[in-house]
Amino acid sequence: MNGDCKRIENTLSDYVDGLSEAEKRTQLEQHLQSCANCAEALRQTRALVQAAGQLGGRKAPIDLWPAVRQRLPVHAPRRLWFAQWAWRPAVALPSMLAVLAAGLLLNWLPSYRMTPEPQVSAPVLREYAEQRSAQVFSAGDAFVFAAEVESAPIQ
Repeated sequence: MNGDCKRIENTLSDYVDGLSEAEKRTQLEQHLQSCANCAEALRQTRALVQAAGQLGGRKAPIDLWPAVRQRLPVHAPRRLWFAQWAWRPAVALPSMLAVLAAGLLLNWLPSYRMTPEPQVSAPVLREYAEQRSAQVFSAGDAFVFAAEVESAPIQ
């Protein structure tokens, strides 16, 4: 079965019903003369249409649909895949604007500005202590020096 056969097989029902265009009908008939598989498929399609026509029309009972609906499984309606994300842009934009406004407000108000504490390294502190120990201290100077050493952060 080649690509031509696939195309022909898809148009057989229209051919049997008389709905195919004249040009396509001619191409189909030419193909059917050379392809036994497609000729057999046409025979089967015609037999199926004939058998379906012999079934006759039956009217469905009036209460058929409620009985069918009752037997169908109940499923919750499916949400579209993007529906679960649809609310996020509506919340994200105001949130980002609020954070931006808070950052700008804190930056412009000088009382909220945080200045880092000066860091004193250990060698600088040691040098300062040596310089100060060479000097003569009074009792008050020793107390101030001890407070300075204790409060200075060591890196």
